[in-house]
Amino acid sequence: MTQRIFIRVSEIPSAYGIGKDSIYRAINAGRLELHKWGRASLIRCTDLDDLITGGGNYQENSGGHDGGQVGVSAIPAE
Repeated sequence: MTQRIFIRVSEIPSAYGIGKDSIYRAINAGRLELHKWGRASLIRCTDLDDLITGGGNYQENSGGHDGGQVGVSAIPAE
């Protein structure tokens, strides 16, 4: 069995539960690298996994979220 190296941006919402808008915000913020192969927009699976598990810990200043993935730093201290 082989492991996938890339995933299409269009497949991420159903596979990971993260919206395409959040993925493109992460790309624009420099947290993910977009790879093009012909017309396909691809993300390296290991980069996406790092972003989700906190290795990239994507946070944006506009108050949005990354599809329900909340890092510890996003939780306000009381």
